[in-house]
Amino acid sequence: AKAGSATFMNAFNTLNGVPASMSKHLVTDILRNEWGWKGLVVSDWNSFGETIVHGAASDDADASAKCLSAGSDMDMAGGTFLRGLKKALESGRVTQAQIDNAVRRVLRLKFMLGLFDDPFRYLDPKRREATLEKPEYRLAAREAAAKSMVLLKNDGGILPLTPESPFKNITIIGPYADSRDHKDYMSFWTLGIGNPDYDTTKIVTPAMSLKSTLEEMGFQVTVTEICLDAACNEKDLSVAMKATTSSDLVIVCVGERGIDCGESRSISDISLKGNQETLLRIAARGNKPTLMVLFNSRPLVFPWADENVQSILVAWQSGYETGNALADVVTGKVNPSGKLPITFPRSVGQVPLYYNHLNTGRPQSQMGQMWTSGYLDAPSTPAYPFGYGLSYTTFSYSNLTVSKSQPKMGETVEVSVNVTNRGNVAGEEVVQLYIHDVAADIARPVKELKGFEKIKLNPAESRTVTFKLTPEELSYWNADLKFKADPGKFKVFVGGNSRDVKEAEFELMP
Repeated sequence: AKAGSATFMNAFNTLNGVPASMSKHLVTDILRNEWGWKGLVVSDWNSFGETIVHGAASDDADASAKCLSAGSDMDMAGGTFLRGLKKALESGRVTQAQIDNAVRRVLRLKFMLGLFDDPFRYLDPKRREATLEKPEYRLAAREAAAKSMVLLKNDGGILPLTPESPFKNITIIGPYADSRDHKDYMSFWTLGIGNPDYDTTKIVTPAMSLKSTLEEMGFQVTVTEICLDAACNEKDLSVAMKATTSSDLVIVCVGERGIDCGESRSISDISLKGNQETLLRIAARGNKPTLMVLFNSRPLVFPWADENVQSILVAWQSGYETGNALADVVTGKVNPSGKLPITFPRSVGQVPLYYNHLNTGRPQSQMGQMWTSGYLDAPSTPAYPFGYGLSYTTFSYSNLTVSKSQPKMGETVEVSVNVTNRGNVAGEEVVQLYIHDVAADIARPVKELKGFEKIKLNPAESRTVTFKLTPEELSYWNADLKFKADPGKFKVFVGGNSRDVKEAEFELMP
């Protein structure tokens, strides 16, 4: 609202049993009155109609009356207003003035968007083709994909692959190595369901770009066109055994399809599907150097690979420049600098798992393992923490300082740290700042991300990074719905992820 958003969308959720679409408290009392917002409120897909399923409305007319009276303006896709709003008007449950107000907000937005001059201005196929095919846009897609990739593991420095690497024969294998199905590399709403007619010839697969790039560097590369889906039948596994026997390095592309991730795509098992782990075991048998490239849009668990695969790279669903971006990272043209925006658990039993959790009364019991809030059969810590990601170089953190040891309420605190590139190549690091309010009126998370900055350092170069903790960043909403900070001790953490940090503290004075 502060940024001037033209629209708000109702959530599907209920608050205290009231669907958001028909919540006068949310839409009118808070959004329009308390925040002073003047724009259009649109339903989520059929969320007006779903108030009936929630049991909060009896039919389309009842749902229409309650949603419009709450302050919601436009019904997306469901047709609830189309079927029920006239009946609600005729029965006196809504007024013509209420309808006019909603219509006025819809028309105002259409004027702002220029739709009365050209109602199809955003639907011209030529515009789409010209946009997608611009070289600068494909380059931007390639750069974004490469910078998003996260290096989780690189034992022995397998990556990057250079002409000096000890590997000569490389095999590329796996269900996502050379797929021409855009639904494998695109996320659900971008180029999956949203654009089923996408021209798959425009996709650059991992195998296409890796093979040409690595062969130009002098490697012998074999793309094994088997295990084209996660099932990877027994016959394919036998072929995989033979295909990887003479390889010095195997690149295995595994994960999940983009079309299977996102909205309405929940799963109960987050391990690698089908025989993908078996394929990994075949590739890495005898401790053969192996790179696992993971295509995913959610945290997955792969404990065997964690222990036995030398290098793991998270590529996500990276779009139609997936192959080129992957080749850039694998060969060191791009030094990976991506960080995990989510926590990767060790097993599905740890879910939900997130860095900014509240502490328990017994995080580390002194009375024996029985009296603990952890697990009896596994650590409570994640496999890979929030904010984690390796580089082809290493960074050290030192001299963490706070500008004031006892700042007064309302003052800003500066937090500074020295970061040094200890490796032999230039690299980018995302420096992250977290805090912990030690004793507040309401228990606060063990860590809260309050700032981050991406810096580039040459070998042996150091830089001081400074963050500002404003009074707002030390505040929270308390039980009385007041946004305030409490006096007392604050811990400050700075590092390259939420786990591996330097620590300092200050005491906020009244």
